[in-house]
Amino acid sequence: MDADAESSRPELPSGTATPVDNAPQPLMAFTWRDVWRGAWAAWGVFMLIVVGLLVAVTIVNPPSGTYASLEMLAFVFYIVGSAIVSAIVTVIMAPIARAIEQRLRYVASPGIHVAAFAALGAIVGVGFVVAVLAWSAQSGVFTGLENPVAAFVAVAIVAFSTSAGWAYGYGRARRARVGDDTQTREV
Repeated sequence: MDADAESSRPELPSGTATPVDNAPQPLMAFTWRDVWRGAWAAWGVFMLIVVGLLVAVTIVNPPSGTYASLEMLAFVFYIVGSAIVSAIVTVIMAPIARAIEQRLRYVASPGIHVAAFAALGAIVGVGFVVAVLAWSAQSGVFTGLENPVAAFVAVAIVAFSTSAGWAYGYGRARRARVGDDTQTREV
């Protein structure tokens, strides 16, 4: 661009927005840190629900008889197995959660975000149920997920945990920005 073209540009009054300033700003910008907070919060909610349900089932139907110690060992196995498998799934799914957040960053409604993450959790839950049922069919081990109500509850728990994790991440990110509307966040 030559000097004449530069000097012929009209000067904008002070404080006038330029086209760059008019670019849409993300309404919900989350950092990776926010995504990881939400992911681990979802894992924590999931584990609290799983442990709570296993304890409740054990209280209602306590182990007794010859196989009581084996049933208690299975109880511990379920908790440890759930913790390990769900932690691995959490790490694998975090980039997908980040991608969803990137696609929804211009959507202001928290309800749409919660629904998107509930759907992600439901997909993960269905995948889990299908994998357990396939393993059960191969090994002949009864898992309880053969019951459609139990399978539905398992999917609902994962969907709820995932959306609760998003809500926690959202709340933390929002609190970090309160009082500082000019804070720039990585998007």
